[in-house]
Amino acid sequence: MRRLEQIGRGNLSTQVYKQLRAALMSGFYEPGQRLLIIDLAEEMGTSVTPVREAIFRLVADGALEMQKVQAVTVPMLSDEQIAEVRTIRIALEGEAAALAARKVTGRQIADITRINDAFFSALRDGDPHQASELNREFHLAVVSIAEMPTLSSMVEMMWARMGALIHRINLNLRVSQDYGPDHDHYKVIEGLKTGDADLARQGIQNDIRFSRIGILTPHGDGEAPQPEKAGRRRRKMPAKT
Repeated sequence: MRRLEQIGRGNLSTQVYKQLRAALMSGFYEPGQRLLIIDLAEEMGTSVTPVREAIFRLVADGALEMQKVQAVTVPMLSDEQIAEVRTIRIALEGEAAALAARKVTGRQIADITRINDAFFSALRDGDPHQASELNREFHLAVVSIAEMPTLSSMVEMMWARMGALIHRINLNLRVSQDYGPDHDHYKVIEGLKTGDADLARQGIQNDIRFSRIGILTPHGDGEAPQPEKAGRRRRKMPAKT
């Protein structure tokens, strides 16, 4: 059963915002899923006010769509919206990877390699949900090495918009030759190891450009997913980032 984590003391609105954004980035919610503010507040152990404030920020980010005063929905993106977000990600994450290649440490390379190994292990084990989580972790880890908070925030905003769709598509992933040693993740790692900014940039950009996100319609096989109500699925919400 999926459940949201309860929020501790401090700036509740910011904490709720970060946790909901992390959930959206991870594909915790389905495209078209309806979320009730009162239900979110109950699950997170807060009043309605900080949840509503966080929701308004996520609506402004384009990560949620306001449906009614007390409810929002996870966007079901059009082909044009998918193409736009993909183009932005290619530019931002490509630049981040190039910057990362110039300042990455040995420990960070080891961490990136560990994440990538776990990603392929999840694919081999037939665990698409875990693979999706690790793919996101890989991309955001590369961005974080660039040490540019504004760029990182912009990338995370794009992932929040696309997370539900990326997760849905990744659930249909199958192990194939595309996931062998020629996978673009390995090019990114090689670029980081050798300080080759162009190779790191090319690897991350091609990974975004030629992923299934780039070639499928918003509904994958052309069949629209059915919106879900909040609380229908109850696995534990990911920790905020």
